[in-house]
Amino acid sequence: MEKKEITKLSLHAAKPTIFKISLLHEWVVWQFPKKDPNATGFCGAAHPPLEQHGWFPAIVRPEKNEVHIYGHVLETYESPEKAADFFAAPPKS
Repeated sequence: MEKKEITKLSLHAAKPTIFKISLLHEWVVWQFPKKDPNATGFCGAAHPPLEQHGWFPAIVRPEKNEVHIYGHVLETYESPEKAADFFAAPPKS
């Protein structure tokens, strides 16, 4: 499966990538108090330690110490709020 690498972490190019929170110690991870549409975790966002990089949508599962980073999306977002809104938007056709 094709992957892309950002700050020594490989992200799947076709699906969310699951990381243990401890592996993201250099990343900024935001968790919002809103469940994702499938109720598997909380809507969130993740930002790599790269100044000009945008935010990725993410699902945060604190009970499992996991973050599902949506690094396969076509664009990154300028703020964590906009990245988390990815889950509220209807799918693009």
